[in-house]
Amino acid sequence: MKIIETHQFHLTVSMSDLVRWRGNGDDDFEANTEIQSAIEFLGLDVDINHLYKKYFYQTEIGQGDVYAFLNRNEPKNLFAIDMYRDLTDQLDIVSIFVSASPKLAPVVKAKLRNLFDSASCQVAYEEASSLPKLQQLLNNNKYPLATEENGYMQNLIVQQCG
Repeated sequence: MKIIETHQFHLTVSMSDLVRWRGNGDDDFEANTEIQSAIEFLGLDVDINHLYKKYFYQTEIGQGDVYAFLNRNEPKNLFAIDMYRDLTDQLDIVSIFVSASPKLAPVVKAKLRNLFDSASCQVAYEEASSLPKLQQLLNNNKYPLATEENGYMQNLIVQQCG
């Protein structure tokens, strides 16, 4: 019997887990090597440092959009992050979704699992051949989406890469 392969992943971690600090200054950080490596394997142009700064310095509490990065040459490869900042969240929790082509899935899976296992806030980790949460997140027809918490109109911002 063949095992069903996993190609889609969902992680819920702290935004701070996506970077590593190398000094004491506000800008003395770099992208976590596991997430950066996974993104590069997927052929995507995602600047984790920029997303980190956007989350902490440009997004108010009770706001935050969904950013999706799609590989135009390999549509199965994508990275999405829900950067909504919950009104009562003190851990800066974000949801990350990744989809990988069958060829890249084993390598990407290992990188994402390492990221999650080393995260300071290990909220959730899922993998499946198809994640309904990912399909829902990327459903363009539901945006702008009013958040239940405060009515903020969340947007889906899509960037084609490759």
